[in-house]
Amino acid sequence: MAIVAREYRKMSRASRQKGQRGEREVCKILAEKLGGEFKRNLMQTAEGGFDVLGLPGWSIECKRYAVDKPADIKRFWLQACEQSEPGEQPVLILKQDR
Repeated sequence: MAIVAREYRKMSRASRQKGQRGEREVCKILAEKLGGEFKRNLMQTAEGGFDVLGLPGWSIECKRYAVDKPADIKRFWLQACEQSEPGEQPVLILKQDR
């Protein structure tokens, strides 16, 4: 998980903000469709872990990218699997930029 935190620090401010907007968008959609309260995991950089909190048993990882190449998707899926806790189902939500 320390590797993920180091990668995060290398991202530009614009990239981080784009990712944060994507996470908030996912939280809003989940709340509308499933009800309940969903929040961004604000400690994901410091402590590791997945992006969205509020759905027990599921580990949600959100990604926004300009172009989703098969190698990127595989890397994102592996990250989602590594960050999920035992007994949780990993979920990867991708949104390609326009």
